[in-house]
Amino acid sequence: MDKKLHIMFALSDGRSLSVVLKNPKEGLTAETIKPVIEAFIAGKALLSKGAYIVSVKSAYVRDQKDTSLL
Repeated sequence: MDKKLHIMFALSDGRSLSVVLKNPKEGLTAETIKPVIEAFIAGKALLSKGAYIVSVKSAYVRDQKDTSLL
C-alpha cells in the first residue's frame, strides 16, 4: 500500500498550493498535524512565486492499494 499525506494551502495571492508527502506517520490526526501546519503558516515557511501560505484548505491521507489481476 502506498500512503500519502495531501495538504492544500491557500496562498496570499488567491492561488492554492498542494503539498504531497509520501509515507506519513501512522495514526495522524487533526490534533497532531494542526500545530505543524500553523507553524508553517505563521513562519511563512512555504513560498510559491512570491506568495506565502495564509491558511490550510484541506489535509488528508490517501491510501492506495494495487490489486494484481494477472
